[in-house]
Amino acid sequence: MRFCVTTAFREWLGVELFFATMPHSVLASRYVVVAAVLGGALFAACGSSSESMFSGGNADSGTNGSSGSSGNFVDPNGDGGTSPGTTVTALVFDPAAQTIVVDGSGPKTATYKLHATLPGGSVVDVSPESLQFDRPDLASAATGNPVTLTAGGEYAGTGKLHAIYGGVEALADLTVQIAHKDVGAGVTPTIQAALDAAGLGQDPAVSTFRYPYDKTVFPLGITSPLVMWDAPVSGDVYKLHLEQATYTYDLYATVNGLGQLRVDQTVWDRITASNTGDPLKVTLSRYSMANKTAYAAATQSYTIAPVSLRGAIYYWTASQLNGVRQGHIARIRPGSGSLPEPMSTGRSDQCMGCHAVSADGSTLAAAIEAAPTGDPATSPYTNGWKNGRAWASFDLPAGTVRKQTTMHGGNLALTPDGKYTVFGGRMQTNAQASSNTWQAGSKYMTLADTKTGDIVVASGLDDVQIAAGAGLAMPAFAPDGKHLAAVEFTGAANELRDNVLPNSVSIVIFGFDQATLKFTATPTRLPVASFAPYAATGIGYPSFTPNGKYVAFHVGNHSTGCFNDVGYGNCDDGTRHRGAIWYQATDGTGQPVRLAALDDPPAAGDKELTVEPTFNPVERGAYSWVVVTSMRDWGNKLTGAAINGKRRLWVAAIDTATGATDPSHPPFYLEGQEDSPNMRGFWTLAQCTPTPAPGAGGGQCSAGFECCSGFCDKGVCVDVSKIACTGIGGECTSSGDCCNPSSVSCVDGRCSANVVK
Repeated sequence: MRFCVTTAFREWLGVELFFATMPHSVLASRYVVVAAVLGGALFAACGSSSESMFSGGNADSGTNGSSGSSGNFVDPNGDGGTSPGTTVTALVFDPAAQTIVVDGSGPKTATYKLHATLPGGSVVDVSPESLQFDRPDLASAATGNPVTLTAGGEYAGTGKLHAIYGGVEALADLTVQIAHKDVGAGVTPTIQAALDAAGLGQDPAVSTFRYPYDKTVFPLGITSPLVMWDAPVSGDVYKLHLEQATYTYDLYATVNGLGQLRVDQTVWDRITASNTGDPLKVTLSRYSMANKTAYAAATQSYTIAPVSLRGAIYYWTASQLNGVRQGHIARIRPGSGSLPEPMSTGRSDQCMGCHAVSADGSTLAAAIEAAPTGDPATSPYTNGWKNGRAWASFDLPAGTVRKQTTMHGGNLALTPDGKYTVFGGRMQTNAQASSNTWQAGSKYMTLADTKTGDIVVASGLDDVQIAAGAGLAMPAFAPDGKHLAAVEFTGAANELRDNVLPNSVSIVIFGFDQATLKFTATPTRLPVASFAPYAATGIGYPSFTPNGKYVAFHVGNHSTGCFNDVGYGNCDDGTRHRGAIWYQATDGTGQPVRLAALDDPPAAGDKELTVEPTFNPVERGAYSWVVVTSMRDWGNKLTGAAINGKRRLWVAAIDTATGATDPSHPPFYLEGQEDSPNMRGFWTLAQCTPTPAPGAGGGQCSAGFECCSGFCDKGVCVDVSKIACTGIGGECTSSGDCCNPSSVSCVDGRCSANVVK
């Protein structure tokens, strides 16, 4: 078994700062000459306070007096008499801050003079000995007199310019603003001017967006969202305006058919990477071709989280129509151009499902129908099913089989390291369905080794304290492996075997010791609230937040999507599953909170259609990120009856600082998934791209969030570096950290000038 496509994973993180270090050399032999010329003044400087600075060398000085004793020194920089060895009392950039606007007409430049104040009070212009600009994504720096920064207009933001001369550091800021316009074919200057006019009247036909939702939180690196609305007629011209603190973008286009526009992916990536925490405001305007009038149509705003969630989401695509089952596990990598990678069993008649993925992304477990041949499940692990649905474990990301068992696996959960799985249900065989006899180690659920399939008989699962005659289903481990959550349910004897027909009672949480592989007998039973319009019998699929302090779960008309509905059999695509996501503290205190922002889209017909939450096991950007299954409309792209056949994956941000109020945000659609009923998305973050060693290959990137260092420069991941050298009084770990290290030493963690004797 293998994935149709297998590639190395990477983890993409948020943008960090990078300091591009220029070469810095020290001409040590000149300091003796300078000392002889300056005499007592130099000794006074060497013995003064830490605010006094000893000059650094200049790689471009070109002096011809490197070892002479004439007492003369040249002006190598043409800087009015300063040279290596001269004491500088102050150093400043002029101006201290600038703003430039890049509007698409070409690169823009900003120049800075570097003023050095000499001991006598005179001020001269100098070229820096060392120069850095900490945001090379904004502009490139060129040393000289003056210093020049050139912005190409890819990203917006503010960077800091550093210069060192004479052991003193000067700082300046550069803010790059971008104003970008894309004008589509057929949009005349007259129409563009009309759409740009201030004070447009409200559009009588368009006032809201269908998608995305207002106040959605987007991470970096995802597919540029398809903006959708209800267009009254075909052929009108629209302006889509995006605005944040330092970046504005306008797209003008004629829209034929459905109201849909998508910002170019490169532009979307640059806008979101340039965001500094302020809302990204989106405004739609319409120019009516019928009456030659421009209108203000709709406005909303998004939050951009400064992190990426690149990695993989493993989900189950399951379809059953007229009793014919089709299903498999697929993988999708959230981001531009992502395509599903199906996991194949090698047989078209086999259905895979009821899966789980370990928090570290190393292991997947899934139940396989009729695998490997015939009826695989052996007594006493058939659990009452003819085809057995035996579980198998797989190594990720390759998708190769680790172990194919002959044990029914209707419920599956994996420890964070993927070494063990909890599976099954209340143990019974076909012949024992009425007597509820059980195998040791498997009274309610079973713990087993994913490499060997061996049962951990003494796990303590046989001794857990649950309601008399009850069973456990839908298990989930906390990301730290210290707890297991499950749904406690009751029912007839033949309904206690897995998660298909539970009559849920509550969510129970057991402690787990990974070292001893022991579960606590007494669980924490979470309080049950009034889950109107549903009852506790519809609780399903608990999932822990990354910090393990909360669980999300759904409450609906049924705890699973697999049940009888009017006119349909079990699990058919036409089954109508309704529900909402709730959120509750795992310590058993407080009442559950309904995640209304996640559950309730603006359209009334889309409410109460969201189930099956699974959290990304790692917190990112002060949010927990949850994948949910929803039967809601995706704008005007995916519409129709809210049935199982419309199940799709959505992603939402949940605030990590939670209380009694709703911590959720509206979700976004996970583009690239299969056009089929998809559910139960398990998230694994990918490995980031490391910075290559000097002179080594590799480390290719297109954006900073792909790199472990957080920064991509000229297509290669680079590390954040420090300023080239530290002036006197600055912190150091060795003399090499200090400017002019032949005459300045690192003493007690501070750069100090050597006393000339």
